[in-house]
Amino acid sequence: MRDGVRLAATVWLPEPRGRHPVLLARTPYGRGPYGPGLRLDVTRLLSAGYAVMVQDVRGTGESEGDLRFLTGEAADGHDTVTWAARQAWCDGQAGRFGDSYLGIAQLLAVSERPDGPRAIAPSVSPAGLHDVVYAGGVLRLGVVLPVLATVIAPLQLARRARLDPGEKGLPAAPAARLGEMLRRLPVGDQPEITDLFPFYADWLAHPDPSDELWRDADLEARYDKIEVPALLSSGWYDYFRDSTIRTYRALRGRARLVVGHWTHALRERTLAGHDYGEHASGEAVDWTGLHLDWFGHWMRGTPLKDDAKVRVFVTGACEWRAMAGWPPEDEAAVRYHLGGAGTQRRPARSCRRQRCAPPSCTTTAIPSRPWAATARPGRVRVLLGNLAHVFGAGHRVRVEVAGSDFPKYARHPDSARITISAPSYLLLPATGRPRSSRDAVRPRS
Repeated sequence: MRDGVRLAATVWLPEPRGRHPVLLARTPYGRGPYGPGLRLDVTRLLSAGYAVMVQDVRGTGESEGDLRFLTGEAADGHDTVTWAARQAWCDGQAGRFGDSYLGIAQLLAVSERPDGPRAIAPSVSPAGLHDVVYAGGVLRLGVVLPVLATVIAPLQLARRARLDPGEKGLPAAPAARLGEMLRRLPVGDQPEITDLFPFYADWLAHPDPSDELWRDADLEARYDKIEVPALLSSGWYDYFRDSTIRTYRALRGRARLVVGHWTHALRERTLAGHDYGEHASGEAVDWTGLHLDWFGHWMRGTPLKDDAKVRVFVTGACEWRAMAGWPPEDEAAVRYHLGGAGTQRRPARSCRRQRCAPPSCTTTAIPSRPWAATARPGRVRVLLGNLAHVFGAGHRVRVEVAGSDFPKYARHPDSARITISAPSYLLLPATGRPRSSRDAVRPRS
C-alpha cells in the first residue's frame, strides 16, 4: 500500500497460463474462496478465463497493519486494484465482486478512480460506515455485535495467537455469549468487543453522521466520483436494501439493479416458513452466471443476455419482473385511511431469521397492559422503505407501530405509549389505481 503496509492475497490463475482479466475481492472475513461475502463459484470463474484474487484487508488474516473497518478502504482498494492490473498474469482489466463489507469496499475503491476496473458487482451493500452502525440514529445492535463477535472475533483471536505464540491468556471468542451481550445495558459495556475492536467505543461515542469519524467511508458523498458500471443487488428483507437502492438511483445510467425476496445472508426459495417458488432462490437465478454475463459484457464486449435495467422478485405474485427503473415510472400514490380503534401490542421482537420481517412474520394481538405516557400529539411521517408486492383480491393491509425492534436495534431505555390518531393514513405507491372503491385494499389499524 502507499504507506508501506503489505497486504496478503491469494490468486487463482486459469489454464492455460497467460494474461487474463482479474476478478478481485477484499475481505475482513478470511480469504478462502468461499468465505462470508464470497458467493460466486471460483471454479466457474477460472473456467471462464478470469484470474481470481481474494485479499485480507489490513489488520486481518496475514495482512499487516491494524483493522480500521472500512476507514481507509478507498485508498487500500485503489492501491490493490492498481497493483493487480499491472501484474504479468493480468491483461490490465479488473472487476470487483462480493457482498456487504466486500460490496461497499468496491464502491469506495472505484470512487478513487484507479486504472484497471471495468465493472463492479456490489451486493447487499451499505451506503457508508455510519449506515452500517446506525439506522435513523439508532444503533444496529443486531448487525454490529453479531458481525464483530461471531464472524470477525474468532479470526482476530487466531491472528493474535499466530503473531505472538507466546502470549498467554487469550480470551475465548465471544460468540457463545452473544445473547447475553445483546441484552447487556448499557450497550457500550462490551469489554470482549472493545478489547479486540477499539473502534466500537468510538462508534458509540459519535452517533452524529456529520462527525469526522465517518467521513472517509461515506459512500453517498462519493457517488459523483463513481464512473465504473455497477451490478447492484440486494433482497427485500436485507437491512441494507434501501441503501443499495439509493446507490442505484444515484448512479442511474451506470448501474443495474437486481432485488430478490432474500435477506442479507440467505437466498433460499423458502423464507420464514413461506415458499416463494422454484424460481426464487439464488441458485435458480444462477448467481455466478449472472456475474459472468456482466463481467463478460464490460471486459470482453459480449452482449448481455438480460439487458433489463432493473429486475425484481415480486412477492405476492412470486415472479421476477423486468423494469425500466426503480421506482416504477407508472406508479401513483394511493391513500388509505386507517380504520378501527386499534389494538395495543407488546413491544415487538425482531424476526429470528436474519432479523427480517417478511409478510409471513406476523405478531398476534394480545390484551393491553399499562403504558407510560411520554409523548405529545404531533404529526409524524414514517418512510416504510422499498418493496414490490402484489395484493390479491380480498387482502387487507395491517399497520403495526411498535416501540421496539429488539435485538435488531438497540432498546430505548424508557417505555412509551403509542397512539395513532385520525386522520392518519397509509400512502402506497402503486403501479395501478384500484378500479373502484370495492376493489381497494382497505387497511385497518
